[in-house]
Amino acid sequence: LVANKISDVNNETAEKFKNVAGNGTIAELFDIQIYLNYGSKVSTLPTLSKPITLSVALPELPEVKKGTSRVYYVLRMHDGEVEKLDATLSEDGKSISFETDKFSEYAIAYEDVKDVTTPQTFDGISMYMTLAVISLLTLTVVGYAYKKKSYNN
Repeated sequence: LVANKISDVNNETAEKFKNVAGNGTIAELFDIQIYLNYGSKVSTLPTLSKPITLSVALPELPEVKKGTSRVYYVLRMHDGEVEKLDATLSEDGKSISFETDKFSEYAIAYEDVKDVTTPQTFDGISMYMTLAVISLLTLTVVGYAYKKKSYNN
């Protein structure tokens, strides 16, 4: 298994990667091949029957801005088709891993997304519940007092 960084890519390939990346940023391009040696013959294995997990070191990237999270993924171009593959960031944040069963051109890509926070809202429900309980208690006390007064007369 050999992985090589790609420095030059033709415009058509670059455009295909960019189209699938959408709002994401392509960080690095590389090529992964499996070479088979049969005596003096060397050939490549373009696909496997089952996926394997690969880990790739992340290149130096800009810092993640405060209030955002970075989501990594891998783009794979095989037989002219680009697919987006899920990637998992390592615990130390220095590499990503992904599963693949096809070997050709790849791109490490990422997207910085705003962190989702649930705004704390006060819609008044607790206030209405409190008022309802107080009103019910008041009506109960008034009703009890009125009932007691009518029995005493």
